[in-house]
Amino acid sequence: MKQILKVEAWQIFLLIIVPPILMSTISESLGSFTFIIIFFGWIYLLGKSLHEKNERKDVMKFWRFKRNLILTCCLFLFTNVVPDEFFDFNFEENEALSYGIGGILIVFIITAFVSWIKLYIIISNNIDEMENKKTGVFWQLIVFPFGIWFLQPVIKGIFSQDEELKITA
Repeated sequence: MKQILKVEAWQIFLLIIVPPILMSTISESLGSFTFIIIFFGWIYLLGKSLHEKNERKDVMKFWRFKRNLILTCCLFLFTNVVPDEFFDFNFEENEALSYGIGGILIVFIITAFVSWIKLYIIISNNIDEMENKKTGVFWQLIVFPFGIWFLQPVIKGIFSQDEELKITA
């Protein structure tokens, strides 16, 4: 599976973009679900591989990474895949229930959005630690999918070093 982290940027771009577009021709929510699975699968593989490779485990506490990944996936699933009929309530009779559910949704969305930012910060800090310099990974993740063209060569370089060490040893 780690071979995915060593491929070219255009291959990752196509892997993350093309299947959701094809699936969205069947159903819009299926396209969103496919994107969420592929993108967050790549993010999980990246985070797990960086955690295993980095000697300083304090840079990325893996349980925090997984928690933020799960909350972010829940946000994306909740806002993209859940059908609109789920939100079609008639709260005119019970206004307190309307405010209660609205408040819970707002808190959930804010928490999940903060987890999304923290997830990117964790990956960014870990890649910066591996490269011993600031690479701007956070902003490359934010402008995804365009940032993948700049981020994937850095990731490929980190994980190709292992291959070079095995060949020369």
